[in-house]
Amino acid sequence: MKKLLLSLAVALLIVPASVHAIDLGGSIVRNAATQAGYSADTNETTAAAIIGDVIRVALSFVGVLFLVLMVYAGFLWMNARGEESQIQKAQDIIRAAIIGLIITVGAYSITQFIVPKILERTSGQVPSAQNQPQGQSPVARCQEAWDNCRTGCNNINANPQPGEIAGCIDRCDRELVNCAP
Repeated sequence: MKKLLLSLAVALLIVPASVHAIDLGGSIVRNAATQAGYSADTNETTAAAIIGDVIRVALSFVGVLFLVLMVYAGFLWMNARGEESQIQKAQDIIRAAIIGLIITVGAYSITQFIVPKILERTSGQVPSAQNQPQGQSPVARCQEAWDNCRTGCNNINANPQPGEIAGCIDRCDRELVNCAP
């Protein structure tokens, strides 16, 4: 039993897990960079992405646990030497491991299909029925328009007053103003 626990502890240390840094106001920094005319190409990690990764890692460990249970049950059965109690115990472990594996595979597949949908909904990247390129969300179209608008400054504030930011004063046509992040 000690060897099993030691092996499990070593395996947990060796197997890499997803690590996400906490968002310390990245969206505030992104908005400030955008207003200043700098590129704000960053990826923010959402809570749904973190939860999805944690669930996937946990379900992967559970899958490994079921593999270990199957090997253990097979070992018991092979070394039962005709004892009905040992054979029955091994069969019960195998049955429980198979049922658990089916439940885990179901949970993993739900996580694989549901979490991306939640991410789409929470990040605003939901495709609409409007005329848009295949696979491109309204947010992506809006971001493209904002990027084009940002690079096409009509009026540059080269000599800012105290408290003003150097850069574009008027960035977009009236119809594109709502696209600003």
